[in-house]
Amino acid sequence: MILIDGFGQIAQGFFVVLFVVFVVRQLGGGGVDVGLIRGSMAVGAIVSAALIGKFADRFGPITLLIAGYLGMGAVSLVFWNAPTVTSALWVYMVVFALSGMPGAAMGIGLFTAAQRFSPAGMLGRVVGMAGALDALARAAGSLIAGVLISQIDLRVLLDVQSSIYISCGVLAYLFIHEGR
Repeated sequence: MILIDGFGQIAQGFFVVLFVVFVVRQLGGGGVDVGLIRGSMAVGAIVSAALIGKFADRFGPITLLIAGYLGMGAVSLVFWNAPTVTSALWVYMVVFALSGMPGAAMGIGLFTAAQRFSPAGMLGRVVGMAGALDALARAAGSLIAGVLISQIDLRVLLDVQSSIYISCGVLAYLFIHEGR
């Protein structure tokens, strides 16, 4: 689970760099647009976390994790490819607000699984190791995206970012199981 999460953090590192480039190049936006779109994701995540928290006991943490990864990949694909249809700011704010749901599912699933499945007395070490790997993977993703942005088409890089999330969902489905 920690390795799959680390792989997903590479996608997050890509996002940190590519999102700003996307808003500037594809939408013709600036700092205000970046802030409005990112802010809409935060609102969506808050509302979604409250909803998921209310119903999370109906789903296992791994189910939430898998749904979160697959949802993030799907929402990202829609977001990144929407300029072929529109560049209206409100559309991106709505789509990004919707990304709060899979993002919250992913986070809740990951933290619940870590708490539930870590060996007795090892939760702190597991969380610490996961945090260190996440930071390394995000840094690697940011650096890779930063280097590649001038050499590879932006849309290709964005779709790779989405595909990493989808791959994480498939890997989680194949290799992580609820029970012990």
